[in-house]
Amino acid sequence: MSTYMGRELELLVQSMICGALLVLVYDGIRIFRIIGKRVKSLDTAVDILFWSAAGLFLFFMCLRENGGSVRCYLLCGILLGAGVWYWGIGHFYREFAFILAKRLHFCLQRVTIFLLVKMRKFCLKIRKGPGIDKSKGVWNEKKEKCFARKKRRSTTDKGSE
Repeated sequence: MSTYMGRELELLVQSMICGALLVLVYDGIRIFRIIGKRVKSLDTAVDILFWSAAGLFLFFMCLRENGGSVRCYLLCGILLGAGVWYWGIGHFYREFAFILAKRLHFCLQRVTIFLLVKMRKFCLKIRKGPGIDKSKGVWNEKKEKCFARKKRRSTTDKGSE
């Protein structure tokens, strides 16, 4: 095989890898869309950003590797690599990544809830201040007044009978 044909074959393999890489990244975006909250404007913005970045990536890849000329076999290699990834290997990746992302999302929710509860307790402790006796706090004073009223009512009810 000539050097020229060897270089063309190498470019074909590189374009297949680039196509598979683009589908891999887009699969990650799709997984986060499934797990997270859906916001249509955000989905649109992410799609525009992804496809703009993908176009620039492919353009600079062709520019660097092939002197800027776009050849048909490079486009076919990109599509072939994307198809092989999507209908072949990508299925297992999506299943594994989806399960992993769901568990990670669950763990992050639990950590967030735990931190919010701890932060709330800390803020309440700061709000009370260090000089206030907990047994004579505002809440306890209100509770004592309420019990005193109930006690007076119960004694007046017994006296009227």
